[in-house]
Amino acid sequence: MRFVTTALTCLRVSQRPQIISFNQVLQDSLEPGYFKMCCSSVGVTPTLVLAAHGSRDPRFGATARRVRNAVASSLPGVEVVLSYLDLDEPLVGDVLGQLGGSDSPHHGPVVVPMLLSAGYHHKIDLPSIIASRRPTARQTDVMGTRSLAGALADRLIEAGLGPHDGVILSAVGSPDPAADRSVRLRAIELS
Repeated sequence: MRFVTTALTCLRVSQRPQIISFNQVLQDSLEPGYFKMCCSSVGVTPTLVLAAHGSRDPRFGATARRVRNAVASSLPGVEVVLSYLDLDEPLVGDVLGQLGGSDSPHHGPVVVPMLLSAGYHHKIDLPSIIASRRPTARQTDVMGTRSLAGALADRLIEAGLGPHDGVILSAVGSPDPAADRSVRLRAIELS
């Protein structure tokens, strides 16, 4: 049996990028027309900050950059910036501190946690960073609040998964039971 591993943030990004869940996460987290409202304001370019976890494995950064590029191509007129919570640079706090533009609550940056579950980083770490570096920023739900099974399955097939191959979905556990349940749900969906 051969095992194919893939990063959890590997969304299907090919010639025609398919961003799974970004639009829904943004629609659910922000008032209708948020980016359109920002874009129509004179001199204001809305900013979307993608906050990935980070990893010592250089393939993670390459994957995160592919996702960032696909998101940017699907949101013309929006500045899309990649940042990391840990282990890679630029760190999300540094990015938020260096962003130009408006600090109006109606035009502040939107931070999307590229995380599988809403654990410590989503509930404690990231809100603290936002509060200290850019209080007008808005934080969305984590990407994993929506099913990524289709995107993960597409990526596994793209990576060469065969009918006799196995898949290991791994995640760091959390003291937050809801975060662990979310990871188990994603594993069940993928199985």
